[in-house]
Order: sequence, then C-alpha cells, then structure tokens
Amino acid sequence: MTKPVDSTSSSDASEAAPTAPLTDPEPDPALVAVERAMVRIRRNQTKRTLGRFVTSRLDRSIDLTHTVVVDAVEEEPEEPGQEVTVGLVAERLAVDPSRASRLVAASVEAGYVRRVPSQADSRRACLELTEAGHDLAALAHRVRQEYFGEIMQDWSARDRKDFARLLSKFAGVPVRSQYVYDLAEDGEDEHAGN
Repeated sequence: MTKPVDSTSSSDASEAAPTAPLTDPEPDPALVAVERAMVRIRRNQTKRTLGRFVTSRLDRSIDLTHTVVVDAVEEEPEEPGQEVTVGLVAERLAVDPSRASRLVAASVEAGYVRRVPSQADSRRACLELTEAGHDLAALAHRVRQEYFGEIMQDWSARDRKDFARLLSKFAGVPVRSQYVYDLAEDGEDEHAGN
C-alpha cells in the first residue's frame, strides 16, 4: 500500500534530510564488527566465491541459478500449510515476480522443479522438487557445507557451535525450524560457561 503524498509539504529535498548525525560518535564495537563482516559476506557472494567453489566440485556443468530456485522451493514453510508458489519464490529470492517466473520456468524446463495443483485452490499452481531437484539440493548442501567446513577448519568445536546458533538467530531462522542449531541436542547447556 502506497502512502499518499502530502501536497502541503515542501518539495525541497534538503528540508527533508535528517539533521541528526547518521552515526553514533562512539559506535558499539560489536556492531562495527558485524557490519564489516556482513559487507565482506555480501562482497564474496557478489563475486560468486561460493558459486565457483560449488561448480569446481561438481562432476558436470550446471547453471547455478537452478540451485537458487531449488533452495527457495525446498525451504521450510514459514507457517503451517504454506504452499510454494512463484510468488513465494520471488519473495524468498527478493526478486520481482516476473523474474521469479522466468527463473522457475527455466528450472522446470531443466527438470528440477515441477508445477502441481494447489491443495487449497485448484486454480493456482504450486511448485515442488522433482527427483533431480532433490538430488541437486542434496549435492548443493554437501558442497556448501564442505566449503564452510574448509573456512572453519581451524575453529574450535565450541566456536563452530556458537557461530551456528548465533548466525541462525541473526538470520531469523524460525526457532521451530529443523535447521536451528540447538546446543541442548548436542548434550550441552546453552548457558554453560556464561
């Protein structure tokens, strides 16, 4: 929903600019470290570092955009009964619906995804992985985990566990997700040693 334009306000952009400084004079060192780390992660993703690593480990040539679609289709539902549609893929990939539609169509044509009737509305098509899509997802998971394992090979087991738990929390992975790292499942109290 778009906000109506206030015709009584000035159109001068300088009047709308914030007058308070954008940064705290003494920033929280933890937030500075997080911000710089996130910039570095984004830069590595932009350079497709992980994509090149995945491609180097595969025994065949593959269009990595298919793995992006497969990931979006495979992802757990955010609410009970949620169906995977092109619109949800667009939302998960942060792309416009027409781009998502083209990406999905290419993955359908490649045999990784298929369209199925919605259980809730027979006029709507939903998406699910084919056997080849499940195979691609499993391969991508294995290779990416190998990549992260190489990066963290010198980390202590405790650091890896803490990072898994905190990154899941930071990324907003739902607590009920099967992918949230839970120290209790590892036989450790989450607050031990604190």
